[in-house]
Amino acid sequence: MIRLVEEAHRARWLGGATAPAVGARFRGYHRNGLRRWVTTCRITDADPSRCLAYEVTAPLGVPISRWQYEIASTAEGCIVTETNWMRAPLWFVPLAILVTGIFDRIGVNSTNISATLQRLKHHLESPLPSVADSSQCSDRPVG
Repeated sequence: MIRLVEEAHRARWLGGATAPAVGARFRGYHRNGLRRWVTTCRITDADPSRCLAYEVTAPLGVPISRWQYEIASTAEGCIVTETNWMRAPLWFVPLAILVTGIFDRIGVNSTNISATLQRLKHHLESPLPSVADSSQCSDRPVG
């Protein structure tokens, strides 16, 4: 998912976690232009093929938000719903604006959710390259 989202560009597991499970934590690395910041996330819900949710905190444990991804099966495939709840205390908002450069966090998150879901849809509906296609790439340099 990290390749599909707008602000986050890297994540790494913390405390020995290696996969999503309730209680697992990960560090998120984010960017907006030249601005960079980190968050710590703790998974609160992890039901494969149904739901993944996590709470986000800033350094010093300041609550920021909660993100949730719900997957519902349909006759044609599935519907993915991404939801965000802001949890930051009001006193933290000016600092968050200074760090991120984003004045309308709720509006930006809404726009980013739409972009993420469109990218996810495109990714999941794109045909996988065939073995013949992958062999044509073997002469290309890596990196």
